[in-house]
Amino acid sequence: SPASIIPAIRYDRDRISGDRGDDFDPTRWSWGELHEILTGWADLWAEEAGRERTSPPLEFMRGHILWAAHNEGSDWEQWRTEMKRALHTAKREAGLLPKRLPSPCVHCGGVAVQDWADKQLRPYDDGLADEVRCLGCGLTWDTPAHFGQVSKDHLRHLPSRHPDALVTLTEAAMVWPDVPAKTWSTWASRAELPDPAGWDERGRPQYRVGDLDALAERRVDTNRRGRRAG
Repeated sequence: SPASIIPAIRYDRDRISGDRGDDFDPTRWSWGELHEILTGWADLWAEEAGRERTSPPLEFMRGHILWAAHNEGSDWEQWRTEMKRALHTAKREAGLLPKRLPSPCVHCGGVAVQDWADKQLRPYDDGLADEVRCLGCGLTWDTPAHFGQVSKDHLRHLPSRHPDALVTLTEAAMVWPDVPAKTWSTWASRAELPDPAGWDERGRPQYRVGDLDALAERRVDTNRRGRRAG
């Protein structure tokens, strides 16, 4: 079997950069390790197919895709997984990982991004593409402004339409714009927030919209009583 670090590092297509840089991580594949992985797979396929490999690893594998897809000896599913990670590594080293937007896709909850390059990894002349796309469902928006407005409208209707939806406190500030950001922090420090109903891919707690809405409504009622008393 070719060298592999997949058991040690789970490939996650949503591990992307917020800008063109990326923090150092000693567990990442280097260019040298990437070449070793690709060479290992090409040699495995050549051995299993009973052929001599006389071309570079990528060229050899491109010429044997159909064979690999129909032969168990190719370890097809593991190969596909590692090629995704190889592509991720290549994009990272070239500074082409997509830029992640703060709000998730309103359709599926997936990660929304802007790209630095086209599908052939050719960088755009003007930097970031205007188009926003979801890594989950593939939905696209013409511009970040369009995506932002759709996201804002969706979030503000969550309490009435989707009370069981989950949001982070950052997203809660957009769902309830009349509640100051400091108030959410105060509720958190006083343990007045409901128990988290989940966690997002960044490890941030997520809360049920209906539970947070009840908390926001209590704040409104308290403020009204205070004004009447005054």
